Amino acid sequence: MFKNTAGKWTVYAFGDPDHSTLAGKPVTGDAANITANIRIDGGAANAVDDTNPTELEDGYYVFDITAAETNGDLLTLAPASSTANVIVIGVPGAAWTRDPTVAMAANLTQIGGRALETGTCQSGSTTGCTLAAGATSDDITGAWIFFTGGTGAGQAALVESYNTGTKVVVFNRAVVTAPGATSEYIIIPHAYNTIADMFTKDTGETYASAVDGSVVKETADNAGGSSLTEAGIADAIWDEPRTGHNTAGTFGETQTTVEANIDNLDAPVSGVPTAAENRAEMDANSTQLATIAGYLDTEIASLQADVTAILADTNEMQGDQANGGRIDLLIDAIKAKTDQMTFTVANMVDANMQAINDVAVTGDGQTGTEFSV
Repeated sequence: MFKNTAGKWTVYAFGDPDHSTLAGKPVTGDAANITANIRIDGGAANAVDDTNPTELEDGYYVFDITAAETNGDLLTLAPASSTANVIVIGVPGAAWTRDPTVAMAANLTQIGGRALETGTCQSGSTTGCTLAAGATSDDITGAWIFFTGGTGAGQAALVESYNTGTKVVVFNRAVVTAPGATSEYIIIPHAYNTIADMFTKDTGETYASAVDGSVVKETADNAGGSSLTEAGIADAIWDEPRTGHNTAGTFGETQTTVEANIDNLDAPVSGVPTAAENRAEMDANSTQLATIAGYLDTEIASLQADVTAILADTNEMQGDQANGGRIDLLIDAIKAKTDQMTFTVANMVDANMQAINDVAVTGDGQTGTEFSV
């Protein structure tokens, strides 16, 4: 497991000897009841941030572990289940962490075709170490030394100084665990650590050996060949014409693109009306709105007159319908006539006919005395 790096921790759940059905067998479906505490370097137990694990299969579950929960050299996981007679164990129960950078360095064999220095220390302390007797005679000041095995494995240090005769390395900063005679190492050659190093570190290369077309060679040529100074290099860079230095992917291209975009800001944007055009459009719309408003005022006035007339007519009708009004009197007269009608048979008006076409009617319509003219 990598140090200070988020990861996963597998646990296994099984029934204890008293389990009614799963004694010694994997327990599934128990994720909601499983929790775990983690201890970092033997410290206090802390509940894992991932409250419950995710079930995998056949009794295996997995917790998500945060980077903070792996920030130690030795991690111990203590899982448990609240379900009776279920035992949960970590797989594994404890783990030593590795620095991810050191882990990657341990797998390197060369950089840029150059073989990396490896070996086992003769001795060491928290502030430095003595490399193997046959270690490099090159100055490795500024390089990184990674301890990949033995005492202090997982640590790394920047080389502050190196004695090519005694093979003694002084670290830029003290490490936690002092390396010793079992400490295996790998040395990653330094690049320039600061801009100042470009002018103070001797790479062993000369102007004459620089490859034609390289940045160094071109810069040197523009600054006056082999007579290089810091000021000369700086002047050469700033005074170099941009023409020919704006190909795709270069900083020159980026600068050219930025300038073009700035120039475009001064040009009117196609399709966007000017302020004057916006004002003219607003004035035209205002005139149309005024015309519509006048038309609506006229129509509303006409409707108001019609409504007033309707109200006048309906008010008169309301008076005619009141008790004693014209319509009420007519209805009373009609009712007086209809009240005189006789309905011997329901819904049939009785008729009292005495003559038809001035001829007297005899009989009363009963059997034996039928009507006759």
